[in-house]
Formats: sequence, structure tokens, C-alpha cells
Amino acid sequence: MRKIPIENLVQLLGIVGIIGSLIFVGLEMRRSQRIALAAQNQARVATVSQSVSSITEAGFNFLEIIGSEPSQDNEYAAVNTLIQTFSFLENDFLQYNLGLMEEEMWEARLAAFTDTLSSCFARKTFDEAKFRIDRRFVELVENRLSAECEINT
Repeated sequence: MRKIPIENLVQLLGIVGIIGSLIFVGLEMRRSQRIALAAQNQARVATVSQSVSSITEAGFNFLEIIGSEPSQDNEYAAVNTLIQTFSFLENDFLQYNLGLMEEEMWEARLAAFTDTLSSCFARKTFDEAKFRIDRRFVELVENRLSAECEINT
């Protein structure tokens, strides 16, 4: 039987140690990403909850403001809510592109936003505000919109 020189054994143990360390670092990075995903989602939920609460305190229905043509009494609330929604979704677009939002969640948010923009009032508000929004996000949204909007009452 051939004897293994001690230097070779030390090198082998060093390589095994390095591989083990890399695996550990990879697992820790994966865990950190999951924590970041959860934190981002929690922050989104808190922000949306605050928005809905303030709309409720003002005496408006969030879904009516987002999904219909507003009355004269709540037009300012509808515009402000839509502008805030545009900002939320632009942020979600950034989070998604940075890998901090899962594909399924992003697709659901984008689909809901596209549905919101089927309203002529929401579409008009988006058209007036889009110059303040990331161009790539605007292009993505516009490519998903139908040619005509709907007048919802």
C-alpha cells in the first residue's frame, strides 16, 4: 500500500474545507434572499394597508375609486390613489428586476394593474402621469393594454 504524503492530505482537507465553506455561504445567501423577499412583501402590505385605511377614513371605497369613473366628490381621491398605485407598481417592477419579488407575485400584480387601467379614468390618469415613471415600466404596461378603455360607472 502506498503512503500518502502529509502535504497532499493537508491540501485535500483544505479543498474539502473550501468547498464546505462555499456551500455554507451559498445556503446563507439563499436564506438572506428569502428574508429580503419576506421583508419586501411585508413592507408592501403595510404601505397598501395604510393607503386603504386613509381612503376608508375619508369615507371612500378603495375598489370603487380604483375600478370606476369617480364622482366629482371623490375624483381627487381617485387621482391620488391611482398615482400612489403607479408608484407602488413601479417599485414592484424595480423589486422584481432586482430579484426581490417572485415571478408569480409580479405577474399577479401586473395583471391587476393592467385590469385597473382598463378604466378610461385610470388610463387617462396613467397617460398624464407616465412621464414621471420609469420608461421601461411604462413600455411594459402599454404593451399589455388593450387598445380601448372601458367607461365603468
